[in-house]
Amino acid sequence: MDYFERVKEIQQLQWELFIDYWYFHIGVILVGLGIVVFWVIKK
Repeated sequence: MDYFERVKEIQQLQWELFIDYWYFHIGVILVGLGIVVFWVIKK
């Protein structure tokens, strides 16, 4: 039983890291798009 609990814990940690990773990338993409749109409008 301990082994399965450990696997579950690891999966949960990986899932949290995965979510953090995606939030970071979505933020970077949104900022990049915002800069491009601003640059196009300014031009």
